[in-house]
Amino acid sequence: MDLNLILYVSLVLAAYLTLAVALYYVISLRGVAKQRKRFMELHSNLAAGQKIVLTGGIYGKIVSVNENEVLIDIGRNVTMTVSRFAISDIITSETV
Repeated sequence: MDLNLILYVSLVLAAYLTLAVALYYVISLRGVAKQRKRFMELHSNLAAGQKIVLTGGIYGKIVSVNENEVLIDIGRNVTMTVSRFAISDIITSETV
């Protein structure tokens, strides 16, 4: 084989790999940005009385909201203090 042909094929392969990595990076950044925006909106809209689900799958109702913590009622007058960032979703009639 000619050395120039090997060099040309190697450069084309390197260009394709670089393009694939760049495309993957752009797509993954877009998804992370969407998720970050969703959680920022979710955590800024927390209010007492909302039904929520935690990242661990525990359902409850918000009793009070502080700067970093949320007091939730998980049933039968059992309350739990959690980080506001442990809340994964607000349950609405559309969610159910």
